[in-house]
This record gives sequence, C-alpha cells and structure tokens, in this order.
Amino acid sequence: AYLSHHFRAGAQYIHTDGSIGWVWDEAKGFRGLERNIAFIKKYQGSFDGKINGLLFPYTCDQVTPELLKATRQAATALGVGIRMHFAQSQLELKLIAEKHNGMTPTEYLESLGFLGDDVMLTHALYGRGFQGGPWMSNEELATLARYGVTVTNCPWIYSMRGGYLM
Repeated sequence: AYLSHHFRAGAQYIHTDGSIGWVWDEAKGFRGLERNIAFIKKYQGSFDGKINGLLFPYTCDQVTPELLKATRQAATALGVGIRMHFAQSQLELKLIAEKHNGMTPTEYLESLGFLGDDVMLTHALYGRGFQGGPWMSNEELATLARYGVTVTNCPWIYSMRGGYLM
C-alpha cells in the first residue's frame, strides 16, 4: 500500500455573491509536509515492505511554490514518490496562469524543477490547448513524458458528474 496525508497551503470558499475567495496558511501546508515526512520515516517499508509512503501536495493551485520546492527536495532525500491532483479544472488552469505569468500547470511545475519519474499527476486534463479546446497540448504531454511523469485518470469522478469536466 502507498499511503499519505494530503497537505495544502490554500483552500477555496464561495462568497455570497458566488465569487471565489481563498484562505492561505503556508505554515499549515509546511506542517502537513512535515507530518508526511514523519509518517514516511516511521512506516516506510514496514510490514515486510507492504507499507510505503508518498508525499501528497493536494493540488497544484492550493500549494505555494515554496511548498512545492520543499516537497520536491523531501521526496528526493527520502527516495519516495509524489502524488498530486493536477490540471483538473479550467479554474485551476486560469488561477495558475494568473499567478505565474501565463504559465499552464505543466509549465509551472517544470519551471520549479518539480517534475520527475517519481511524480504521479492525477487528471492532467487542461493546458495550452488541443484542437481548439482547453486540453493539454502535445508539447505539454511531451514534457511530462520527457520527465517520466506518471499520469493517472479517475474516470469515476467525472462519471459521477454526468461526464461533466470542470
């Protein structure tokens, strides 16, 4: 089993007018990373190798650049993988672009030195554009492949939304 606790520095909420607001607490995100590290140090390889840990920054738009860099460093030092929800909504695509000079989630993670063959990104749907849509471009997919990133899909969550992609 690969186990982890997710951590993040930001969380969204909805104002009464329907607009999105954010609460940021980077210190809480770093405490979550430290909790993950402590779990891995205590349990990695236990039960005859059946228990393993992953670092789990929750989603690309809810973790600060500093927390992502610290996660990358910790994963390398511990020799464990990283799992993260990634490019899962058009809102995330928009937020990353607004905060990081027009970059897509793929370009943003690459700019931080975050990508590697120990990274598993869940969803990986949205990006620079493909066939007129907001999907990931061939170049972005090639970037993920070049780093050996694993992409996972969760079709069940979208089927529960009636096939609706956000």
